[in-house]
Amino acid sequence: MDSTAAFQQVNRHVVGCQCRCRHGHRAPRATGPRRSFAD
Repeated sequence: MDSTAAFQQVNRHVVGCQCRCRHGHRAPRATGPRRSFAD
């Protein structure tokens, strides 16, 4: 369970960073990728 949770957290962060870089959005880590689109 610990490994799975940690992996999901890291994977989520990496995906968010790639998405932001790809679209060139400056969104804080607190806000998810969905929020950056609306922004």
